[in-house]
Amino acid sequence: MKRVRGTPETAELGLRFFEEVVVGCCESVPGFRRGWFLVDRESSRTVTLTLWADLDSLGAARRNLAARVEADADAAATLSRVNAGGVEFETYEVAARIGPSWPGNAGQR
Repeated sequence: MKRVRGTPETAELGLRFFEEVVVGCCESVPGFRRGWFLVDRESSRTVTLTLWADLDSLGAARRNLAARVEADADAAATLSRVNAGGVEFETYEVAARIGPSWPGNAGQR
């Protein structure tokens, strides 16, 4: 999970970065399960939340993202602007869930 404090402009930039860069970096990893970009428009805070089969898959996606940002000056500049207001990263294990299952997790708790 990534939390960012920003402005209305950086929240929109973050959304575009998620759609144009993060999605591809995540979807190319076999252990990717789901991802969301959440926005509190009143405070301009955002949360990027992704679910992974395991920590190795998360690590692969992080490496994909780092390589993409390193190779693309525009992506690097955008990410720098988005993160300028402050960033927090947190990693959690799913201990329980509710709701319908999706492909790849049938029968899992």
